[in-house]
Amino acid sequence: MLTKLFDGHLKSGCTMEVVRVEAPHPDLKQAILRFLEHKGPLWIPSMEEGLERGLSPLQMRFYLGRVDGEIIGNIMLIEALPQPVGILGHVFTAPEWRRQGVCRVLMEVCTEDFKARGGRALHLGTGYESPAYWIYHSFGFRSIMNTGAMRWFVEEDFEDRFFAPASVSVRETNWGDWPLLEALYRVTEGWFLRSVAMSQYIIAGYEGPYLELRRRMEKGAMKTVRVLQADGGAVVGHATLAEQPQWHGDPLLLDFFVHPNFYQQAGELLDAMELPRTRKVQCYADSAATEKMELLEGVGFSREATLGGQLKHDGQWLDVHCYVGPRSE
Repeated sequence: MLTKLFDGHLKSGCTMEVVRVEAPHPDLKQAILRFLEHKGPLWIPSMEEGLERGLSPLQMRFYLGRVDGEIIGNIMLIEALPQPVGILGHVFTAPEWRRQGVCRVLMEVCTEDFKARGGRALHLGTGYESPAYWIYHSFGFRSIMNTGAMRWFVEEDFEDRFFAPASVSVRETNWGDWPLLEALYRVTEGWFLRSVAMSQYIIAGYEGPYLELRRRMEKGAMKTVRVLQADGGAVVGHATLAEQPQWHGDPLLLDFFVHPNFYQQAGELLDAMELPRTRKVQCYADSAATEKMELLEGVGFSREATLGGQLKHDGQWLDVHCYVGPRSE
């Protein structure tokens, strides 16, 4: 679906129309992909599939700035849930149209449209204190822990409400988890070491890693992927079982991260992983993650080794403990 949202004047005096393209929209696929071809092989396939067929239940929207029908600027939002939680990305202005105010017009239109649709929170990543950073800052985005990871909460208490204690269920991952995992992994509370396979440490984010996760799933390198979902729709836990190529695919690597409000229910997530007992399964925990170690020991894991002073966080060195799962004789 294509909807015209706005006509605005650029600094040069040209009139730029802003249209919203809701995927799927095969007719505009080639034009959008040509404009964003610089994004590279990790990003193009998801946009191509989204524009051609959709990535249900994910919602993908492109906000295009056009002059005389030619695309000169873009912002993409990917969202999940009826009251959306999303990621803002693929912000790009054609080089010959830069410093004309294209980005600011698109930012104003897309953020207002997001709010009008009941949007609750957006996340993005950029260079810390770069020119783009200050543009986003002017629209209400704020840095997470003095980094280029930024978030905009339409509701100031979004995280408290979104991750409030609730009943949970476990399911396989789907495309709608992309922005929901970004919201989960951007939380600053909880374990520092979150995923060894995906190099996830505190506030690392999951925008790019989710696409890498899908790529590994397609190749069979990710054996199992499960999410813990709260009744309100938030993804509050995430677990993966992956091959370790450096060890020729064996032993397997278990990673999991759960929001602190849901530690009591994390066992449901681990039970759903159906870990094989015929292969060695390893899992790592930093020395401050006492709840994680208790969870692992509760399902039969034992400590195999300790890497002393392996990770530095908040000025302190943390040990990393390697746990191994139970095996059949």
